[in-house]
Amino acid sequence: MDLLIQWGDERFAYKFENGPKPEKPAKHGREHARRERNGWYRHLLAWIIGLVLLMAMILFIGNPKQTESLKGLARIWTLALAIDFAISFSYTVWPRKMKAENSKITL
Repeated sequence: MDLLIQWGDERFAYKFENGPKPEKPAKHGREHARRERNGWYRHLLAWIIGLVLLMAMILFIGNPKQTESLKGLARIWTLALAIDFAISFSYTVWPRKMKAENSKITL
């Protein structure tokens, strides 16, 4: 949540209070890979919290027929987490390369 507030504060200060221009996040290299991994770690934390709450609801209800859709939601979210992992950590193994200034060919 702090990142969202910081993001908003930077843009508000720039637009209305003549503050410094916000820095754009890196789109290549190690910094980009680190940012992607950190995003996945936040996704993992949200997944853990959400799954604990879903499982608590399932146990509280206690009727497998009524909770089947909650289990399906957990499966879909787990699949989304796995896909996010593959994409986020692929930037660590194969980092994005900087494009040449006047060319569409990557170096």
